[in-house]
Amino acid sequence: MAASDPKGRTTDALGPGAERVTDPRFEAELRRGVLQLVALFLLDQPRYGYDLVRSLAAAGFAIEEGTLYPILRRFEQQRWVTSSWSTAGARPRKYYRLSDEGREVRERMAHTWDHVRQATDAVLEGGLASEVAIDAEEPGDDEHS
Repeated sequence: MAASDPKGRTTDALGPGAERVTDPRFEAELRRGVLQLVALFLLDQPRYGYDLVRSLAAAGFAIEEGTLYPILRRFEQQRWVTSSWSTAGARPRKYYRLSDEGREVRERMAHTWDHVRQATDAVLEGGLASEVAIDAEEPGDDEHS
């Protein structure tokens, strides 16, 4: 899904050189989970919403503020992040930072992501293609039917 970067330019949400998939729902669903993990990693240091939007865009995850703020509110409700207001600048800003509980959740999410990524890579690279085909045949190969 194309989005605008902080300067209003249209960007490819998948990153440079990525091609569109035929089903935009697939991309949206895939990005939704990954975006949460990436945001938790970026919240190791205090960030306000627009700063996080820019950081995500720089990392290849173009996102609108209207998409990010509900995620941040949910993170707060789940106690994965803490927030505080700063009035030091020209306008008040709400800063978000990863909590201790959020760090634990982030590590579990990262472990899950690593497992899913490795399993997916193995299948996409053909490493398990024969095993997958054999497993797919087993239910129909019941000698007692």
